[in-house]
Amino acid sequence: MGVFSCQLNLEILLEGKVKIYGVVAEVRDINDNAPYFQEDELEIKMSENAVTGLRFPLPHAWDLDFRKNALQRYRLSSNTHFSLDVQSGADDNKYPELVLECALDREQKAVHHLVLTASYGGDPVHRNRTRIQVMVVDVNNTPVFAQPEYHVSVPENVAIGTKLLLVSATDPDEGATAEVMYSFLYVDKKAAQVQVFKVDANLGTV
Repeated sequence: MGVFSCQLNLEILLEGKVKIYGVVAEVRDINDNAPYFQEDELEIKMSENAVTGLRFPLPHAWDLDFRKNALQRYRLSSNTHFSLDVQSGADDNKYPELVLECALDREQKAVHHLVLTASYGGDPVHRNRTRIQVMVVDVNNTPVFAQPEYHVSVPENVAIGTKLLLVSATDPDEGATAEVMYSFLYVDKKAAQVQVFKVDANLGTV
């Protein structure tokens, strides 16, 4: 914001008179400065298990004008997950905060595109915008098998190394957390002692 008062102190000497007059000229503010954000775009990373009510500070808009020509309000673009709360600082500036209102799900929507608008008073009214991208960070989900149970029957003289079954599981995650590894959680005691069965950790072949 601009200074609270801007004055020019002058002295006038009239011709023919040995007299000096003091003059104070006050410079009045007009709405001649465009509002601006220091950054055109902000990226926020937020975990998909973030609790509702979580707050994240947003960019503060700047304006060199004063009083009625200075910052009036912030507005957030319409969306289903976030709201805007504006705090007033001791310096009379307004500071916007992003508030999470609804639980996030990366599998449903990985990126939320928002726009923050700062409006300024005066005539004409000035506005400026900055783009906000909320990147939803993945939380590791549990893989799901294609079938709840698998059944296979084989003769007792089947050759060693024969592929008996192929199991398949999928994970909705991305990147490293989407990699599925297979292993036996429970094996019959007798079968475990002689390692009758083996599963390929990467392919799911038994």
